[in-house]
Amino acid sequence: MKKLTINKLTLKNFKGIKDFSFEPNGNTSVFGENASGKTTLIDSFTWLLFNSDSQGKTAFQLKPVDQDGQEIHNLETEVEGVLEINNKPVALKKRFYEKYTKKRGQAMAEFTGHTTDHFIDDVPAKKGEFDSKVAEILDMNAFKLVTNPMEFNQLHWTGRRQILLEMCGDVTDQDVIDSDSKLS
Repeated sequence: MKKLTINKLTLKNFKGIKDFSFEPNGNTSVFGENASGKTTLIDSFTWLLFNSDSQGKTAFQLKPVDQDGQEIHNLETEVEGVLEINNKPVALKKRFYEKYTKKRGQAMAEFTGHTTDHFIDDVPAKKGEFDSKVAEILDMNAFKLVTNPMEFNQLHWTGRRQILLEMCGDVTDQDVIDSDSKLS
């Protein structure tokens, strides 16, 4: 079993947070008033690892917005996690930004989409390499089960049964019969 520790989580222009560094020291609890950034913190971590928010949605507003709810342009959104896996440090970072292209004959560059850069220990990595590293560190489904108390109940009964059988083992008809002499 792997031991995963979050040593530092740094957010830049992620959702409503301009610049924030979270450095838990041991067992840490995060609490606060509504709209204070608790969900943004877990969303940043799940986006870093799994490209989704804490509810599993991949299409969510991760870029900052102004008071009218409009995206603020020309900002880089970045999340970096410094983790320790079985006492071995690893740094994962994602940078999401707008891409502008200036076509021949045009005076102004125009918005052509977004791009995401991935880094492992400050070395640029391809998305596939990054995803493989994350999968090596932890399983997304196990992470959801551990971090979301509603996840188990949202599974189909066959999924819940499979998890319980993996944890506890199966019970045969003979095991049931042997448990009570009246059943034989």
